[in-house]
Amino acid sequence: MRSLATPFCCDLVELEIATLCYLVNTFTIYPCSVRQESKGLQIRESIKIEAAPAQIFALYQDVAGWASWDPEVVRASLPDGLALNARGWLKPTTGPKAKIRVVEVTKGKSFSIASRLPLCNMLFGHDLVEVEGATLATHWVTFSGPLSFLFRRLVGSQIQASLPRTMRGLKRASEVSIGR
Repeated sequence: MRSLATPFCCDLVELEIATLCYLVNTFTIYPCSVRQESKGLQIRESIKIEAAPAQIFALYQDVAGWASWDPEVVRASLPDGLALNARGWLKPTTGPKAKIRVVEVTKGKSFSIASRLPLCNMLFGHDLVEVEGATLATHWVTFSGPLSFLFRRLVGSQIQASLPRTMRGLKRASEVSIGR
């Protein structure tokens, strides 16, 4: 592998990240605690949805259907469903298939998924708060660990650019399901 100190092109960086992700995912160790936001770097996006939290959460529970409203997901699988400690995988539109584990679930309100990169933990949070007959949906991603600064820059920039599209997709799917 090339040193990070030497010049490299984006394709080579993505290939190196994909290779490292594959190796790390083979020996995955997930973080023990939930929502350790203070020590990592975070990306956050919110959108107001004209639907009840329970209706939106039903879309979250349909893991096989995530790709229908999230343009960044090719496929996802949680064989045990959206349940605490359930393990599965997610194939994003860019990058390798990643192992995931559900580390927090509050039915109708929130859930969090953990995944790993080399020397970096990623925590994907999904929060729903009822506001004035609608729901404020917030998705966030926290990077923590020794290489969090690097992956926040390399992977985080793609996540930050795509998160608004994901949120608009969730809004459309939620509001269509209730006929708005």
